[in-house]
Amino acid sequence: MKRSRIWTATLVVLALSLGVNFFLLGYALHGLRKGAAARVLLSEIASTYPPEVRKEFRGVLRDNGARTFQALRELRAARTIVAAAQTAKPFDQAAVKDATAGCAPPRPAFRRRCRAIS
Repeated sequence: MKRSRIWTATLVVLALSLGVNFFLLGYALHGLRKGAAARVLLSEIASTYPPEVRKEFRGVLRDNGARTFQALRELRAARTIVAAAQTAKPFDQAAVKDATAGCAPPRPAFRRRCRAIS
């Protein structure tokens, strides 16, 4: 009887270990695939410009990157607020209009920042 319990416990631990390993392997492969897709897209975009233009753009982005990314964060935060207002239960149209109005100021700031870089 004692051997049977040890054998059963060993099989349960082995099954759990295999399950966790498969989950982690799938998670890692998913992350690698997402990263690879982003790199392919970036290389396709970058390959259309001559090297001197890409070098200049990197320099400008390096100089203005913090402000550009801050404007992008503000825009994303405003869009998150709009999405939350749209999915709220019960639906409040006035809250959605207010959230949408709050999204308007960051949008031109981000566009200006991107135009200043290019």
